[in-house]
Amino acid sequence: MNNEELVKLIFELVMKEIAKLEAEQSGGTQAAAGGTQVASNPASRACDATSMELNKKVLSESDVKLAHRNGACEIIVSRKAIVTCLAAEYANRQGITITRKA
Repeated sequence: MNNEELVKLIFELVMKEIAKLEAEQSGGTQAAAGGTQVASNPASRACDATSMELNKKVLSESDVKLAHRNGACEIIVSRKAIVTCLAAEYANRQGITITRKA
């Protein structure tokens, strides 16, 4: 097994564990999707094509979740803002675009 295959396997296992933990925390139901467990969150709203500008130095997963609950499809952050890995992953799963100001 080469390094690339090993990294891919580890990533898949981590994502499965994250989905499992999120499902347990949200109390939502789990549905199998391509072998991965996905938590359904009844409190989340569908994206209504709104943008939300956040003037934060660090964009966390909880910031993205809050924006998602408020219907945002795009989060605009400063050019120097730090976007955490969890924030980026959650945004990607929910179809939210993170845009940096020029």
